[in-house]
Amino acid sequence: MKRFLCGLILAALLVALPAHAQDVSGRWIGAIDNHLIALITIEKSSDGTYNGTYSSHELPLTTRDAHAVSNAPLAHIKADTGHFAFEVPAIGGALFNARWNPASRQWVGTFQWGKGGYKSLLSLRKTDAATLADAWAASRKPRVYESAAEESAVMATLIDGYVRDDRFTGSILVTRNGSPLIDKGYGMANRSAGTLNTPDTRYHIASITKPFTATAILILQDRGKLSIDDPITQYLPDAPVAWRRITLRHLLAHTSGLGDYNHLLAGKFGEAFTPQQLWNLLRTLPVSSEPGEKYQYSNAGFSILGLVIEKVSGQTYGDFLRANIFRPLHMDATDYNPAPSAEDAVGYEMGDDAPVAAAHRDLTNSFSAGGLVSTGHDLLKWQQGLFEGRLISKRALAEMKAQGLGLSRTILDEQTLYSHSGHLPGYVSDAAYQPELGLSVIVLGNLDNSSTVWISKALATIAHGYPAEVVPLPKAIEVAPEVLAQYAGTYVLMPDLSLAVTVEGSHLLVTATGQDSVRAYPESETMFFARSVEARLEFVRDNDGKMGCILHQAGQRIPGIRR
Repeated sequence: MKRFLCGLILAALLVALPAHAQDVSGRWIGAIDNHLIALITIEKSSDGTYNGTYSSHELPLTTRDAHAVSNAPLAHIKADTGHFAFEVPAIGGALFNARWNPASRQWVGTFQWGKGGYKSLLSLRKTDAATLADAWAASRKPRVYESAAEESAVMATLIDGYVRDDRFTGSILVTRNGSPLIDKGYGMANRSAGTLNTPDTRYHIASITKPFTATAILILQDRGKLSIDDPITQYLPDAPVAWRRITLRHLLAHTSGLGDYNHLLAGKFGEAFTPQQLWNLLRTLPVSSEPGEKYQYSNAGFSILGLVIEKVSGQTYGDFLRANIFRPLHMDATDYNPAPSAEDAVGYEMGDDAPVAAAHRDLTNSFSAGGLVSTGHDLLKWQQGLFEGRLISKRALAEMKAQGLGLSRTILDEQTLYSHSGHLPGYVSDAAYQPELGLSVIVLGNLDNSSTVWISKALATIAHGYPAEVVPLPKAIEVAPEVLAQYAGTYVLMPDLSLAVTVEGSHLLVTATGQDSVRAYPESETMFFARSVEARLEFVRDNDGKMGCILHQAGQRIPGIRR
C-alpha cells in the first residue's frame, strides 16, 4: 500500500445547504487549465438538496470539439461553509473541489479527472449568460500590463501566496522573448547545510527528461540511423513476442500499451541499475492494450527508448545527450545521473510540523524516463534551442509538436503551450513554452506537493493577462472534544490495511498498518485532512448508527468499518 493519505480527493455527498453557506445556485463559468471551458448550472430543489449539469468545450469555441460535453448531470453535490464539490459521472467520475474566495468572488479549486486521475486547475465565477459561448465571451477581458515591471509584480504576488503558506520552495524563471519577468530562488535548497535556493540551483527534473529522450531519438532519425516507425524488436530482438507490433512512435506518443514499472522496483528505488538490469525488469511487462489503440502514460516506454539510443548510437545515454544536446546548447549544469554537488537542491516532503528529507531514489532506475538534473537557466536554453530548430530538422520538430512526441500540449489563448512536468520523491518540476509569444515558464521545486505545477499554470495565465489565484488549502476548525472522542478506534479497510485512530489534543492521530502516524485536522465535524499530504478522512455512520470511515486516497473512496 502507498502511504496513508497520499492523494487529494473530494468529499462527495449530496447534502442540503446550511443557511450560513455561500449559495452555489446559478450558472458558473471557468476554464479547466485555461483551455477547456466549463459551464456549471446548479439548481436548489424544494427539499434543500442540489442538482446540476456540466457542459464543456475545448478552445477555440468556433472549432468542432469531438469530446464536447453538453448538460451532463452532476452527482454528489456538496456545499457548506465556503466549500463546493461535485462529481461528473459522465466523464469518468471527474471531481471538482473548491473554496470560496470572497475577494475575487470565485470558487477556486481543482478538477480531478476521475479516480486517481490528473488534477487540473479550475476557478468558477458567476455568470448571467445562458450558453457556454456567451458566458465565456462575457468573462474574457484580458488585462493589458503597462510595463514588464507591473506584470512581474502580479506574478510575484501569486508566487508569494504559495511561499507564505510554506507550500513551495525552489526556483522560478519566467521570460518573454528571453527577457526575464521572474528569475528567483525561494526557500531552502539544503536545510541541514543552511543553503538557499537560487536561480542556479540544480534540481532533479524527473519526467522533464522525456522531451530530451524524444529529441535524441529524432536526432538519430534525422541522421538516417533509425525511423520512428521501426518496431522496437528491430533494435531489441530479445523483446517479448507480444511487443512485436510496438514501434518507436508508439513509445514516443505513450500509445504502446505499456505502462509504468515502479511496482517492479518496489524496495529497490535507492539501488543503482545498469541498463541491462533495467531491461531485464522491463521486458517482463505485459501489453495492456493494442499498440496505437489508446493513450497510456508510460515511463517504461521512455526507458526503452533510452536503450534504443544506446544500441543505435554506440554511446551511453548520458554521453549521447552530452555530445548532441547539452554541449551544443551550453547547458553546463545539466547532466544524467551526476555525482551530488553543493549546487544541488535536496528533495523534501511535507511533514506535519516541518518538511522532512525525502527518500533517496537512484536516478539510474529512472534512466531515460526521469534521470536528468538541470537548472531553470539551462532549461530555457533547451526550450529555445529545440523550438528554434537548432537540434532537429524542421520536419522532425513539426512532427514532435503536432503529435506530442515527448511533449504535452494545451491551448492557452488559442495558441499551443508545449510543456512537461516531472515528479520524483521530494522534487516537482514543470517547464512550459509558447513559441509564438516567446513565453517560457519554468518552475523547479524541492518540496513534494502539487503547488509547483499549479504555480506554473497560474504564471502562464497571468502572462496572458488573465487573473490567477492561489489554490486554497483546507482550514482547520475547532471541534468539541466529545466529537473527536467518538472517532477513536481501529478501522478495517482491507485485510492487510487498518487505520488506528486516536485523539491528540484538538486533532486526530491516524496510523495505517506498518506506517508512520499522520495528524488529521478537522475541516468539519466529519471530514479531516492532513497537512503533510493532500488527502482527507471522512467519518460516517450506517443506518444502524455504527461508526465507519471513508479514506479518500489516490482517487479512491475506500470504506472502513470500526472493530
